[in-house]
Amino acid sequence: MIRFFKSPQPASLIVIPAIVLILWAQAFMNCFPVMEVSAQPVWKLFLFVFKSLPSGVNWLIMVALVSYSAIYINQISNKHEVLYKNSYLPAFVYALFISSVPEFLTVHPIHIVNLIILRVFDKSFSLIKNDSPVPSIFDSSFLAALAALIFFPAFIVIPVMIIALSLLRPFNFREWLIMFIGFSLPYFFVSVWMYWNHDLLYFWKDYLGRFVHLKPVSSIVFTPQLITLSGLFGIWMFLGLVKLRMNYLKNVIRARIIQQVLFLFFIFSVGSIFLGQNISVVNFSLLAIPFSIFAAYYLLSAKKRIQFYEIFIWMVIAVIVWNHI
Repeated sequence: MIRFFKSPQPASLIVIPAIVLILWAQAFMNCFPVMEVSAQPVWKLFLFVFKSLPSGVNWLIMVALVSYSAIYINQISNKHEVLYKNSYLPAFVYALFISSVPEFLTVHPIHIVNLIILRVFDKSFSLIKNDSPVPSIFDSSFLAALAALIFFPAFIVIPVMIIALSLLRPFNFREWLIMFIGFSLPYFFVSVWMYWNHDLLYFWKDYLGRFVHLKPVSSIVFTPQLITLSGLFGIWMFLGLVKLRMNYLKNVIRARIIQQVLFLFFIFSVGSIFLGQNISVVNFSLLAIPFSIFAAYYLLSAKKRIQFYEIFIWMVIAVIVWNHI
């Protein structure tokens, strides 16, 4: 299996959606929007649409969205040379992670937010040695703020992008001004919308209050299968980071900078779990993007004892199936 996804063959574009389709199959009859306390005003627009659709249509949209996100993260990895070799491993890992537990198999803002974040990274990574960076800076900052107005924990994308710009580009006042204008416009549009609906003060009081009153309550039920899966994912991530650290200086400068940004996003994503009022399993979905890259790096570096890596992957798949039973 690893050899199949390590090679950049087009057949993977069919296999990846098939994996998502199989893992999401159990949600076909019960794929409805969840009541998420961390959801923001823009999500209400999507919510209005999803509530009016039957479960089968919602399921089809989510499967297509997750499949596209998996392929897109792979495209970003290959396009910007995040890993030292082109493969379909990031897409494979993303498909497994984002479909690993039943709590992920819902119409949730996180799936839309992950796709937006991927677009933010795609635009941001293109800033390296870019002679016309302004459009990409504006687009990525606008999308980052939009993600924060869909799902509150996604606010972490904004500070990540601020730090990323300082890593990707030399300081330029004009570029930083464009970035903050991009951040502010979605909030301006939502504020106008709230003003028309007489909810402006309530919106800002609630939004800013989430930064102050950080007392999240955990609703996670730690079953044996969830603990086992978390342990395997944790080991996988650790091994990926170790491999990356061992080969870090062998990478080109462009790849090092991008890997630093992704690791930074991973740290902030862990912190975002505690930004919501309720800590649930689905909050860990923001980890899908950095996990997919670093875990894929671990598999990509497999040259000797390939059987060990294969056994590990099949163990992960078996535990994922166990969680779905």
